[in-house]
Amino acid sequence: MLILDVCDFETGSCNWHQEANDNSGWVRWSGPSPNPNTGPVTDHTTHTGWGHYYLLPSNASVLSGHRTKMASPWFTAGVCGFENGSCGWNDTSKTNSWKLVMANMTSRPTPDHTTESLLGHVMYLNGSNSKYPSTATLELAVASGAALACQLSFWYQFQDVKGSSRPRLQVNMLRDDTKTELLLIKEKKEGWENATAFIGNQPGGYKLEFSFEAPFGGVLDVMLDDITLRHCGEWDVPAGSEQLTCDFEKDTCSWYADNTKRLLWKRNGLYGEPGYDHTTGKGGHYMNIDTRNNLDTSSTARLISYPQPVTKAICVSFWYHMFGNSIGSSSLKFITKRAGENETLVWMRHGTQGNKWRFADLTFQSQSPLQFIIEAETSEKHAKGSIAVDDIEVSSSTSGSCPAERECTFQSSLCGLQPRAEPDFSWNRTRGTQPANSSGPASDHTLGTEQASL
Repeated sequence: MLILDVCDFETGSCNWHQEANDNSGWVRWSGPSPNPNTGPVTDHTTHTGWGHYYLLPSNASVLSGHRTKMASPWFTAGVCGFENGSCGWNDTSKTNSWKLVMANMTSRPTPDHTTESLLGHVMYLNGSNSKYPSTATLELAVASGAALACQLSFWYQFQDVKGSSRPRLQVNMLRDDTKTELLLIKEKKEGWENATAFIGNQPGGYKLEFSFEAPFGGVLDVMLDDITLRHCGEWDVPAGSEQLTCDFEKDTCSWYADNTKRLLWKRNGLYGEPGYDHTTGKGGHYMNIDTRNNLDTSSTARLISYPQPVTKAICVSFWYHMFGNSIGSSSLKFITKRAGENETLVWMRHGTQGNKWRFADLTFQSQSPLQFIIEAETSEKHAKGSIAVDDIEVSSSTSGSCPAERECTFQSSLCGLQPRAEPDFSWNRTRGTQPANSSGPASDHTLGTEQASL
């Protein structure tokens, strides 16, 4: 469940209101009820007589059998069309302000997006009241955490009064004293346009912000409508989450950045490192991190999938590029996770691998849904280089086998090899320290740990 806001009524009603056809008399109150032996003595928030709550007095004019209601701001599955209020979006501008108006009240009356009529409502910013470099801001407080694929979708429209203004509309996340840009719109088109800002997995207690900077020498009106929070609940899995095969030419498919980490994977092309993708060999797109940005020690970036359904086998392959004269021991890892279990490292490379794309393939068998994590870690503050991933392929095998792996590390399977029983001994895929009387190794060669397979 996504909690968009929490209201303790200490500073106001938070847009909770008595319905128009209900005159029963809800009141915002503090202290004991005005009628003896009825109602609370204190509020719930502060447990004092100074705190506020909403009260329906016992002497209110409520007819027998009548139901009296307090209505919330308009929240429908995280969708706000502004037809019944601001849905918790509050103007926080210092100069020009966002206003909830009917579409026919804008400087150039245009049908809203929700109802497609001039009688519909929009969140409106009148550019005539803005002077460069003023900024108008609109905020929503979000109390609950956001799931992996959480995103903010909205419709916007610019109305250029002078015909030459350049827009700058930002969507930001505010947490404590930190502002993170989620989306920047700088193009101006005719009519309503749709945009999406990815929020990703986040703990609660942040704000979402629309920020519009008044253009230099121009007048630009802005309208917002149908703001939607999607896939933000813990169990709200987006359609197509099993589509993990991706060349990153259009987007990141169903791979999501772990926004709880300081370092983030970026979808780059010509101007990122290594400067060419694997798909096209020239200016295509791929995911990468750049280790040259004065990162803190042990900065980690993650791409995460939703848990994949159980099949007899899951075949995974991808291309990777790790290069830099002083990339140090920075590493690239492929990790799996089952519900209720610890993560399992199944594949890893560290240090420079040469200025070329290299191939990796893995096979997985699982009796429970399996989640995939691609992790890049920079282990040295002054490491210089880049780590990139491209052309991921993930497929299910109903036969229980995948194409033979080009390199078998025994981390996820036997790679199609079949142990043959011998009278004296047999081969076993195992992990961990071997018994004291065993001549086996204490760790495997691939990962150098007791938890890896050999």
